[in-house]
Amino acid sequence: MGHDRFHLTIREYAPYDKVDPVHANGSFPYRNRAFDASGSTKDMSRFADWVSDHYGKQLEELFWNGSGARNIDNGRRVGRGFVSGHTDHVHVAM
Repeated sequence: MGHDRFHLTIREYAPYDKVDPVHANGSFPYRNRAFDASGSTKDMSRFADWVSDHYGKQLEELFWNGSGARNIDNGRRVGRGFVSGHTDHVHVAM
């Protein structure tokens, strides 16, 4: 999904990284339907914008509470801080 273009590291997604046992039972990372992308604040903000603009209505979740916050739940935009954290990575679930 364009991670090389944005110079980000993909985590919490089995093809790229081990999924840590810290998520709620049955959550998207355990089903290979989510990932976290991390890098510089500027790159994460650009990535969150790009994902939102290109896939927003198709997403289960997009959580980014850093600079230029973008949050989507079930294809709908929701406000900054809809979920806590997510200032050091962009969470995307499909």
